[in-house]
Amino acid sequence: MSTAGLVDAPVWGLVRSAQSENPGRLVLVDVDGGEQALALLPGVLGLDEPQVAVRGDVVWAPRLMRAGGGVLA
Repeated sequence: MSTAGLVDAPVWGLVRSAQSENPGRLVLVDVDGGEQALALLPGVLGLDEPQVAVRGDVVWAPRLMRAGGGVLA
């Protein structure tokens, strides 16, 4: 995490708390600032996702999945 991320972290935590109190009303969107990412914002806000990251023309959403093989070394 960069130092800029440390500055933003309390705001993200505050918004996550607000999300838990108001389900379905707030969306956290992390955008890289590029023109492609900004052009996707209207569509991203229509998704049923509470948090996404937009990098270029790719939208990322956090997901849990089983690690490869399912066995820890």
